[in-house]
Amino acid sequence: MDSWKYEDLIILDYNPLHAFSEFSEIGYQVELQNKENVDIMLLVPPSPIPMTYGSITNMLEPLGIGYLESFLKENQYENILSENFRTKQLNRNTFLKYLKTYNPKIVGISAMTDNFENGVTIAEYIKEFNENIVVIFGGPH
Repeated sequence: MDSWKYEDLIILDYNPLHAFSEFSEIGYQVELQNKENVDIMLLVPPSPIPMTYGSITNMLEPLGIGYLESFLKENQYENILSENFRTKQLNRNTFLKYLKTYNPKIVGISAMTDNFENGVTIAEYIKEFNENIVVIFGGPH
């Protein structure tokens, strides 16, 4: 996977033009849900090769975080946000803006083998943003 990695890039889509520097204000558009200051954020990290390796998996909604969200809502946890970034393009700046918008207390990351390293990178960004956010890893990896 190191051969696919570009500076400050979480997801790669085979194009070095997506390798923004740490000083770049350019970020990818991420549709924001109509929520602020969520208690729990559940997410799937981007895959470095979203349309080839495990492409059937990439087309499906992530059941793991869906089950967790459903269970939490059944038990009166309503302030939850689920995001599937598996086929999204994110850089550090975009993800930090995303965190500032929602300011979660807990973040659950569900990773498979191909996107595990990106999950670790996201966890590092979360702790950089606010070291008090609880980060929980799960998933098939």
